[in-house]
Amino acid sequence: MSKKTSDKVLAKGQDGGRTVGRVLALLELMAGSRVPLRLTDIARTLDLPASSAHALLQQLIKYDYVKLSADSDRLYERGAELALLSSKSNANLDLVRTARPILRELSAQVGENTFLGMCHSRGVSYVDSVEDIYGLTMRFPMGTLRPLHASSTGKLFLAMYSTSDTLKTYLGAEPLAAFTRNTMTDLVVLSEQLGEIRQTGLALNREEVVEGACGISAPIFDANQRFVGCLTVGVPQVRFEARQAIIKKNILVGVQKISRRLGNPDWEGTLALLRDNPEVVLEQP
Repeated sequence: MSKKTSDKVLAKGQDGGRTVGRVLALLELMAGSRVPLRLTDIARTLDLPASSAHALLQQLIKYDYVKLSADSDRLYERGAELALLSSKSNANLDLVRTARPILRELSAQVGENTFLGMCHSRGVSYVDSVEDIYGLTMRFPMGTLRPLHASSTGKLFLAMYSTSDTLKTYLGAEPLAAFTRNTMTDLVVLSEQLGEIRQTGLALNREEVVEGACGISAPIFDANQRFVGCLTVGVPQVRFEARQAIIKKNILVGVQKISRRLGNPDWEGTLALLRDNPEVVLEQP
């Protein structure tokens, strides 16, 4: 057992914290095992009484994170939910590893900060970035969802996953927040912008989240024609008009490279599916 797992099990604290540690240690053990495990093996590895290990297993079976082996009701193995969680983690890691060299390359080409966005069920968050010495001085927190209606990544998400009928489902019933005087709060105009994004594959933010900061984003598609992430270039407003043409050219080359390495050789074809079918949305990863 790894030291990390051992620390989880041995950590002192309140009963609730101790239980969470045990559950995490058990999930880690099941996810890392290539063969079904016996109750006695699980209890011994986690240094738990057999009764405690059994109780935890029953709870995880209830939620399909663990299941009894088809070969024996005395053996336990990963359930469907844990397998799905593991596959998502691997896919996310593949995206970061694949995109990293192209993220660096893009930053060097355009002389600006570049970001890798990753899709979630409700938006896009940045998971990696490369800073240029002349790039924006502001920092965007990793892992935080970007505003859907104002950021270039958020607009890209809406263009890929919403239609005129479902747009309000993502944005909610409340009036759209105005972060700056440039923030688009008109749903009709926003819908028109999303249509343009489907046409070009490019989403723009013109000082709509932070004054003085602009952005350009383009989508990354995987082998199953899913929108799994994006490349974003952050640009100071003072350079935006002069630099946007070269940035657009290079960012499109970058996302097509990443998409090919993820198994999608026809980035243009995936975008055309959206462009030619206004009511089609891509399957979420």
